[in-house]
Amino acid sequence: MNPWKGLNKLPRELWIISAATLINRSGSMALPFLAVYINKHLNFSITDAGLVLTVYGIAALITAPIIGKVCDLLSPFKVMKLSLVTSGLFLFLFPLTEKYYQIIILTFIWSSLNEAFRPANLTLISELSSTQQRRIAFSINRLAINLGMSIGPAIGGFLAVINFSLIFYVDGTAHLLAWLFLVLLNIKITTKAKPQIKQVHQKTLDIFKENRHFFYFLLAIIPIMLVFFQMFSTMPIYLINELKYPASVYGLLFSINTVMIIIIEVPLLNYLSNISNKRLISAGCLLTAIGFGLTLFAKDIFFLILTVVIWTFGEMITFPSTAAYSSEAAPEAKRGEYMGYYQTANNIAFSAGPWLGSNVYQAFGASILWGSTFVLGVISVISLKFVKGKG
Repeated sequence: MNPWKGLNKLPRELWIISAATLINRSGSMALPFLAVYINKHLNFSITDAGLVLTVYGIAALITAPIIGKVCDLLSPFKVMKLSLVTSGLFLFLFPLTEKYYQIIILTFIWSSLNEAFRPANLTLISELSSTQQRRIAFSINRLAINLGMSIGPAIGGFLAVINFSLIFYVDGTAHLLAWLFLVLLNIKITTKAKPQIKQVHQKTLDIFKENRHFFYFLLAIIPIMLVFFQMFSTMPIYLINELKYPASVYGLLFSINTVMIIIIEVPLLNYLSNISNKRLISAGCLLTAIGFGLTLFAKDIFFLILTVVIWTFGEMITFPSTAAYSSEAAPEAKRGEYMGYYQTANNIAFSAGPWLGSNVYQAFGASILWGSTFVLGVISVISLKFVKGKG
């Protein structure tokens, strides 16, 4: 089977949306450097810097389900463009703000605007692709994100040396360029009619009654998401403090992960297109659990690389498949709402994962930490066995 087969059949609009995502993400440097900016440039404490990131996470948690519903009432394409232009403009305000309470307020507003992009983007990809194309469509979007993220933070590191304000100006410009790209191409994206949309959203809790299996699914995948986000928190600490490697080794492992996603993910998922989402998610969870669990036994660089390769395969299988499953579980009139809840699950894991991992590591040590990652992955695999419904 040709792993690249069928890509030419994806809608032109999908490639344009992915290109806009790439432009936007290529400037992503404000968030990765926000804590450093607050601590080193504005001379606030590490705790103060951490609180700002917490505020960003809280705003993201609040935003996702609300924007999901907005995407059902309006066009997700309009929401996505509005997010790009408003969040881009707000980034220009950061260098003008030095008082701590102002930074807190600005961060909350910016996060709400910036994070509106994600559920709108997920909803739009769902509506542009057929059921057969959906998993690969989400994978192409992830490809654009990872390509951009391999550029933005790297450039941000150099700009921080010259002038910290440039980070916000460049990131804001990237947002605006992505918005301008969509405006100039003037693509027409129309979504299918959504009958009785007003009645659909009269009772928020009805979504749980009508599809409780979807919420069971979200609960089932949160443990493995908690595991994955150890990559950004406890893993670099473990490598530097326990294994005594320089920070460059973590950079190498991060690059291996990114390069694998860029080169392998799309053809891999195309090759696995005949396997159901639930089976792929279970396999991806198990690979992720094994990869992170084996970190405990990795005492040399080659074994470390092997663990990263294993859990990267898990990541490449799991994330596009969970997004596709969420999209297919949603009634057509509520797709935005469902994708908003899916993004909320991601946000919960992103917010809680590093905090939980750091506390387990500090209180119980590396053995319990990496052992727990394996156990959490297995919990997701077992929990998925009890999830009924589509997929």
